[in-house]
Amino acid sequence: MDNNFKYITEQEMQKILEITKEFKKKQPYKGTTKEKYKKWKEYLQELSNALNISTPRFFVAPELNLFGVFGVFSPKYNLIVINKFSVITLLHEFYHAIVHARNGSQNEHDPYIFSQYVFRAVFG
Repeated sequence: MDNNFKYITEQEMQKILEITKEFKKKQPYKGTTKEKYKKWKEYLQELSNALNISTPRFFVAPELNLFGVFGVFSPKYNLIVINKFSVITLLHEFYHAIVHARNGSQNEHDPYIFSQYVFRAVFG
């Protein structure tokens, strides 16, 4: 795989893909809200551990839709909020967390490409 993500090593990308494949096996979109939260928080914890960054707190807030927002990452609070359980949106915001943890320069293009790449590689 040709890794074009300057804040993630080849080995880290392989680990992200492995963790995401295991997450897919847990059927992340099935179960009660409480069950889904448990799966998604564990997924975020595993990703963070693999990249040796602090695990962001995580919430789903459907009211973000009112503002036309799918998700946000707050560096000040190390918090990811998404408008629904969406792997693509979570990965997009997680990439912002990676860049912040590694003192990188933020943009919207790289998180978009990263989230699409990981999602397609695992979920098809």
